[in-house]
Amino acid sequence: MEINNLCKTSYPVYYAKAQKQTCAGSVCQPQNIDVSLYNSKGVRIPFCGLVKGADFIEENCINFLRKIRENRCRKFDEYDIKEMLETLRKEKNSSDRESVLKEVFCIESEDFGKTPPKDFLKRALRLTAGRPEDERFAILEFAQHELNNATKPLEAFAALPVEKQDKLVKILKDINKIDDATFSTMDEPPYQNIDSVYDFFRVLVYAEDDLAKLSKAEANTYKVDTYHLIKDDLEFFKKQNYPNENIKKKVNTVTQNIYNYFMENIL
Repeated sequence: MEINNLCKTSYPVYYAKAQKQTCAGSVCQPQNIDVSLYNSKGVRIPFCGLVKGADFIEENCINFLRKIRENRCRKFDEYDIKEMLETLRKEKNSSDRESVLKEVFCIESEDFGKTPPKDFLKRALRLTAGRPEDERFAILEFAQHELNNATKPLEAFAALPVEKQDKLVKILKDINKIDDATFSTMDEPPYQNIDSVYDFFRVLVYAEDDLAKLSKAEANTYKVDTYHLIKDDLEFFKKQNYPNENIKKKVNTVTQNIYNYFMENIL
């Protein structure tokens, strides 16, 4: 017996077509992926847009990001994952990409059990991917301090030109060495004011951001005021009591380098 005409019932298609852009001249503009109606429920699920990795390491990174939850929903949608995967590809050694990604997620939020904000994590990844291990760790230590103390952590630092970021990362590496010296011996108390050194460093980062918003006259006044502030702070660090001479030398070297950077690049 021959059976025909099965399954002719039509069902509604549960997605909304995003408005497509037309071609401008000979170059076609990218078209938006059809977006799920689940957007109205707070979940962004693209149709036909699942990110695929070039190898098993990239697939591990993708799966890792898909599993992260916030308020019982995925923290990173496919667009976020695609962006972060492209950032990870700055890491020339593909075998290191997974570890570079997971290093960023070692930063702990002050709210126990919660991962840091999504934009902050993406900034941290952009700043660390493609850098040597010592530079990555130095940036991540600063990122932890920013997360605990800034309203928009890493935003000002990420906005700096790369050449200025590179100069500041050298100072961050020296600050990180103060921590190493702190734990080099158990016979003496550790250096307790490492946060003060990071606060001193942040003057450089936020000065660049502030000056961009000021008129020429206001900028000149700001520079003079900041110069006096930095000079006073430099003297403060010189007069402090330190657990040992090694830490004292490292702190004084770092604070002097911060002062020198201000004089050479900002003032």
